[in-house]
Amino acid sequence: MILYLKTQKMQELWMYDSIFDLWNDEKKKLNRSNKIVHPKPREIWYIKIWVNVWRELFGKSWFFRPVLVVSIIGNMYFCIPLTTKWRNTEYYIKIHSVVFNRNSFVVISQWRIFDSQRFFARMGILSKQEFRYIKKLLRLKYFPEDS
Repeated sequence: MILYLKTQKMQELWMYDSIFDLWNDEKKKLNRSNKIVHPKPREIWYIKIWVNVWRELFGKSWFFRPVLVVSIIGNMYFCIPLTTKWRNTEYYIKIHSVVFNRNSFVVISQWRIFDSQRFFARMGILSKQEFRYIKKLLRLKYFPEDS
């Protein structure tokens, strides 16, 4: 039994290493790309992001994950990943997605900065009201005023 578990774990690690290798090849292509895009705040885009570690969200198929663009910092973009799977935490905020025609959630605990080279396709735009609400939650959670 122990030998089986060790062998199974080794196979899982090898498979995961292979997936990392695929993603590294894809990142090399992204790095050589000359594509120029200019996402704007409130827009929902598919970006190229795939294998991450532990609890980080990543793309499911062909390296893609939808994100909400929150702000622009030079050629970098402050974004929040979207998901259609809800979890009962304060970090999953329901939005009325025009992209998926079903419940979607921004996962504010997973906010990140992305380079413009990762942006693949514009999917839609979030309402001004929902966008203001999400920005307010981000400020309260991560950038509270000093007391």
